[in-house]
Amino acid sequence: MWTQTASFILKYSIILLLILLSLSAYMGYQGTKAEMSYSFSKIIPNTDSVYIENEKFKSLFGEDANTLVLGVQTDKLFNIDFYNDWYRLGKAIKNISINFRGKPNMPIKDVLSVAHLPILVRNDSLKRFDVMDMVPERVNTQAELNKLKEKIFDQTFYDGLLLNKKSNASIMHITFDSEVLNSESRIEVVNKIKDITALHMKKHNTEIHYSGLPFIRTVMATKVKNELIAFIFLALLSTAVILFILFRSLYMVVFPVCVVIMGVMWSMGLISLLGYKVTILTGLIPPLIVVIGIPNCIYLLNRYHTEFVKHGNKIRAWSRVIEKVGVATFFTNLTTSVGFGVFFLTESAILKEFGLVAGISIMVTFVISLLFIPIIFKFLPKPSKIQTKYLDNNIMDRFILFIANRVLKGRRLVFTITIIVVVVSIVGMMRIKVEGFIVDDIPHDTKEYKDLMFFESNFNGVMPFEILISSANGGKFVGKKQQILVKKMEKAQRIIESHNEFSRSLSLADGYKLINQAYHNGNDKFYKLPRSMDLVKMKKYLKEDDSRGLGNKLIKKFVVDSSRFFRIKTQVQDLGSVHLPELRDSIQKKLLKVFDPEVYDVKFTGTSIVFIAGNAYLVKSLIQSLVLAFLIIALIMAWMFRSGKMLFVCLIPNTIPLIITAGIMGYFNIPLKPSTVLVFSVAYGIAVDTSIHFLAKFQQEIDRHSWDTAKTILAALQETGKSMIYNSMILFCGFFIFTFSSFGGTVALGLLSSITLITAMFTNTILLPSLLMKIEGTIKNKGLNKTGSKLFIKDEI
Repeated sequence: MWTQTASFILKYSIILLLILLSLSAYMGYQGTKAEMSYSFSKIIPNTDSVYIENEKFKSLFGEDANTLVLGVQTDKLFNIDFYNDWYRLGKAIKNISINFRGKPNMPIKDVLSVAHLPILVRNDSLKRFDVMDMVPERVNTQAELNKLKEKIFDQTFYDGLLLNKKSNASIMHITFDSEVLNSESRIEVVNKIKDITALHMKKHNTEIHYSGLPFIRTVMATKVKNELIAFIFLALLSTAVILFILFRSLYMVVFPVCVVIMGVMWSMGLISLLGYKVTILTGLIPPLIVVIGIPNCIYLLNRYHTEFVKHGNKIRAWSRVIEKVGVATFFTNLTTSVGFGVFFLTESAILKEFGLVAGISIMVTFVISLLFIPIIFKFLPKPSKIQTKYLDNNIMDRFILFIANRVLKGRRLVFTITIIVVVVSIVGMMRIKVEGFIVDDIPHDTKEYKDLMFFESNFNGVMPFEILISSANGGKFVGKKQQILVKKMEKAQRIIESHNEFSRSLSLADGYKLINQAYHNGNDKFYKLPRSMDLVKMKKYLKEDDSRGLGNKLIKKFVVDSSRFFRIKTQVQDLGSVHLPELRDSIQKKLLKVFDPEVYDVKFTGTSIVFIAGNAYLVKSLIQSLVLAFLIIALIMAWMFRSGKMLFVCLIPNTIPLIITAGIMGYFNIPLKPSTVLVFSVAYGIAVDTSIHFLAKFQQEIDRHSWDTAKTILAALQETGKSMIYNSMILFCGFFIFTFSSFGGTVALGLLSSITLITAMFTNTILLPSLLMKIEGTIKNKGLNKTGSKLFIKDEI
């Protein structure tokens, strides 16, 4: 098959090149249409109960993660100059206007702060509660502001929501339109908010803190977009530099780079054509294609030069390269593709997209390299002595000889060191903990993370945590039943707020307290649940069909669907996937004593709860994907070599690097989370490539050396060892560029993958040949005679 493939490529080279360039140009054009993702990545499947509950909650009460918060900590808050500027800031933010989908749009729905306080006022003539701004457009004197401050402090409803009296910290809540929130326009709005804030608050020399999920998501989306371009450039630059250092030839740099550029064009085109968007995961694919695609070119060109030096015939050299290296390169790309592609078999949308695009892109890049490199170099001048001089690299030759001596004469030491390292790594591996955080990807030394800590320390968190309450039998809570429920919710809120991890909570109980205070003309002594008699009187002011009265609107923030569903709204600190479930379970046990399960159905939902489920699901899915990748790759290897011992020899050197990496994670307290679990499947699929190339060459050389294992290993090392080392260096540097990311998960992926791959280089160049020597008896008995003879074209004797 590969003989015919070589003949076909070399015979129809012009036609194939034109087709390849045309298709790549088309995919590149499609790639320009790829859009960034500005909504939450869908992690858990539609059938998951947590997903169903959260979607149900959003359909009832709307989006829970649509509020950006500004925070300040200053004793000047109620200084007239600062206060008026704080007021003007909120008004300017409320009046932000953008062009959204071709039409003018006011993306900010509401602004709430100590300078923008709506209060309820009893309207006896119309029998309703009206809303009135407590704060006039401008406070003229400090004395006037002092009186206003007393009134604000009387509004118990806002206590702990907008102001921390002990620390002088205050918040401005900015609510987004949901459509703008999940679009690219969100970035424009957030940038305008930051610009307006800087303009209004500059003279006060007070630090402004930003947080809330709209802000965090905007920061992450912007960084993904910027890093996509930066990492493609860095990957191309680093690989080009390494190629030039190794080969000292522009041809050997320019055309491999052309291959991976076409691979990047295909990957971006696939994202667009499949209807996907660029997420934090799919954004990694283009630079990964650069890193993974270059080794294909190195193996092909290294073998081309080796063949050409033997006889000086370009066409014959390329024919032999495609015949002998093509099959091995196909299987190396197949195993790498499997390492990524298994993610498509999960039920997580974000993993499915990543797995499918990456898997296809890797195989497409293989095809591009197999066509483009032979065709281009077929028309280029014959390699000069300078261009093939690297084949006689004395330093590399001595290093290969050193490895060969260790394999042939020092195997006991190799095995001893391997066993010690594995045992130590297993001990470290046992220390690994599974933990992730909502803002895991934001480094702790950034302003975004420090701002989050500001809100957690002053207001106990900004991550939405919702409790949905309904009847266990589907009924309504009206009249006396609702009064009983409201009292129970008040008790539940006291339980929640007894935990410092939660912010001030809100429920229908707070709504009724506020209405009771308004009914009694703002007297703060009446901020409490109304008596039954007063409640009957208030009902006259809460008309279902009165769209202008605020009282009924306030009630609908906490109860919907004709009094079937009620909510308790709060925020929680980003406690992580270990402590947050513990806190949730603790609250749940306590609430069982308040809400009889036979009467009330109590569900926990909100962004923080979805995160817990998503994190657990991702880790579980990624571990399953790793196991599946291991099995599929093992089956591929078994089919290639058709020998249990050869399968063992191939898998062991590639499993040990994973164990070592896991050990490092344990010793350095790097938790197991989605970004770190991802490393194992990806790195394993890539690391196996080195084994395949070495064993393929070993199979090709075994006849030539009369089944002498030692001579065959030496020959295989001398011919493929350099390529193995060169490729490992490129892979190491390529993955290491991800450590410059501003996302913690990407940094972990880059660092741990680099460690795994460089470790795999040593195990595949030293341990793998040592294991082959260990089964020398089987090889000498020609037990491998039928293993891969039809797959791997044997070298001429």
